[in-house]
Amino acid sequence: MKISKQSSVLIVAAIMLFCTASQKEANSQNVDGVLDQGVRIIQFFSSSPKDTIKVYRGDALEMQFLKRLFPVCTVSISGASCKENDSIKYIRFTAVDTGNVQVYSKDNQLITTLKVIEYKTAGKAKIKNLSGKEAAEVLKDTSIFILDVRTPAEYQEGRIPGAVLIPIYELADRVNELDAYKNKPLFVYCRSGNRSIVAIQILTKQGFKNLLHLNRGIKSWINEDLPIEK
Repeated sequence: MKISKQSSVLIVAAIMLFCTASQKEANSQNVDGVLDQGVRIIQFFSSSPKDTIKVYRGDALEMQFLKRLFPVCTVSISGASCKENDSIKYIRFTAVDTGNVQVYSKDNQLITTLKVIEYKTAGKAKIKNLSGKEAAEVLKDTSIFILDVRTPAEYQEGRIPGAVLIPIYELADRVNELDAYKNKPLFVYCRSGNRSIVAIQILTKQGFKNLLHLNRGIKSWINEDLPIEK
């Protein structure tokens, strides 16, 4: 599919929530793009991109469009932002829900479809998803390391008692600081459960085998009126 240099581009997100994906899809886990400082980079440097681009729920996405092919940047994806330089434009948003995000040109030609799937580990890695109440019970074991992957400002506003901050955009470079916990329980959370999914991707790739994940992030902790440290 060719898009002329003169075509304006309108990125339209039509998010259609799916039923559970087939087992084959769930196990393939072959996602596109490259993780860089906690952001998955997807490049559109060809006028004929792949029909389907697979990403994980929770991924912070940066779609990079070559301006000579996609000269105008307009988005209608909730929470999306757009920036550009002389040659590339950047559309950034978080893949909050599983399902499809369809990307169209202004003349309603389908550019590609982003397929958003749940992250599943392979091999020996184990992930346990916890509610706020379940997390409080588990964290009675004070030997469990608590990792906060939010921003420093969010951390200062309030955190789970005992949590250590490594922002998601620093985690890949600082993951060696956590090596002592590769074979021990490590609890991960963020604000709403999206950045922490990206953190789990990074940690499992580095050999961490026992990860505890706070579903819906610190918001689920606060909703249970559990203690917050400032």
